[in-house]
Order: sequence, then structure tokens, then C-alpha cells
Amino acid sequence: MWLWSGPEAEAPPCPPSAPALAYEGHTDLRSTGSCGTCACTTPECGFPERLRVSAAGPDCVDPLVDILVPPNWDGSCFTFPPIQKPISVFFQRSTRSDCVPLVPQVDKHMTFSWDTFARACAPTAALSPCSTDSGVCATHPPEGFQQCLFNEGDPETCPAGYPELRRFHGAVDDQSSCSPCACQLPEESHCRVFVTLDTQETCVGSVGTTVTPTLEGCVTNAGPSRFVSLRGEIKDTEPDVCIPQGGALVGQPLPAQPTTFCCRTPS
Repeated sequence: MWLWSGPEAEAPPCPPSAPALAYEGHTDLRSTGSCGTCACTTPECGFPERLRVSAAGPDCVDPLVDILVPPNWDGSCFTFPPIQKPISVFFQRSTRSDCVPLVPQVDKHMTFSWDTFARACAPTAALSPCSTDSGVCATHPPEGFQQCLFNEGDPETCPAGYPELRRFHGAVDDQSSCSPCACQLPEESHCRVFVTLDTQETCVGSVGTTVTPTLEGCVTNAGPSRFVSLRGEIKDTEPDVCIPQGGALVGQPLPAQPTTFCCRTPS
């Protein structure tokens, strides 16, 4: 059969000597791809889940009495059974919600094209036997065509007399994907919470301190003889910004459905 290859826009029709279209395929795959941008939710600043009061010493030593804040506490004043003769208070660090991807997987955009198109044409009638040892007589291929043997699959060698191996493909196996999105909390946080304890049920504030997601500490009580109420206030309103990760293009499209031609070297 006759094989032509080159830019698809320049491909000629099958010639009269081999009018039957036997194969069309491509080689020299090119691809261009990208992924969407991963984004994260904004973490919310929250209050400590508990405070611990010591009546044994100034360094928050045992025994400690826990003050558990209400579920989903918004910092408003709340009261608890009186804790007598407090000497020190351990203020637990503030909380911060996790940041999560807005979408677990971003969209992929992939386009591909082929640099080289192949068209193989075959005669409609059987060729006549030759009087020579070559076995089959064939006319010289038309200009731009090569005389070739057709072989579906992926062989690595060609027979004598047809030494030039040409391989083309009928499809694309797109093995590319976008890596999953993930989010990382920033090391520095703007989540600063001021928490105060009071001797009265009005939460005016007698002993307090500022805590963050990475800062907690023990405060010595120099005055009040008891605690009965607690109040909290978020001091920084600037939200933390999570660091998006992922959304990288991995893998690539690969040529598939190979077909091999073994061709005579043009003279």
C-alpha cells in the first residue's frame, strides 16, 4: 500500500492506483494543559474551651478547678459556681477552625494536537505475481507516497526490503490530572482573644489576659477572693489567610492505538 505523511491540511486523496482508504492516523503529539486554582475557607477565631484555677499556688499548680465554657460560646458573660480563694489562673489558648478547600478537586483544561498526519491507501484489486524473486510487482508510488507494509500493533523490527519503521496512532490516552486541593494554616495568627474573670456576676473584669492559638499562660491573682463569671472578646478582626496547596497538573496525554508501517526507503 501507499503511505503519505505530513501536515493534515496538505494530505492528498488516495491516488487512482490505490483508491481504497486503508488507514488514517497521527504522530508527534503535542499537548497543553492547566488546572484551576485551589482556594480555601477562612478559619474562624474562637474562644478557649476551658480555664483552670489553682488555689494551691501562684504557678497554676494542682489541684486545679476547671471552668468549662458553654458549647459554641460567643464570649458573652456567663456565670458559674463560685471558686473561692483563687491564687492563679491558667488561660488556655484560643481556638481556630480548620481551613478546608472550597472544592476538593479543581477543573482540568487540556488540549492536544498532532504535528503529523498519515494516510494509507490500498489497491482495490490483487497485484499480479512477478517473474522476479521479489514475489509481488508494484508500480512506483505516486509523488509524496511511500510503499509500505501494514501491521496493526507495536512491533519493533521490520522485514528486509522494508527497513523504515513508521508508527502512527489512532487515539490519545489522557493520563493527566490535577492534584487534590489542600489547605495549610498560617504559622502566624491574628486570632487574639482577651478573657477576663470577675468576682461579680456582671463580668466587669478583674483578672484577664490575651491568648492566641499558639499562646497560653498562667496569671497570678493578686486581689479577688473568688471568681463567679467569665467574659471573652475577640480583639483582632483581621482574618487569618490559609495557604492553598495542590491543583498542579500531573501526568500527560500519551498516544494510543498504535499502528506500524514498514516502508521501503525512498530512492
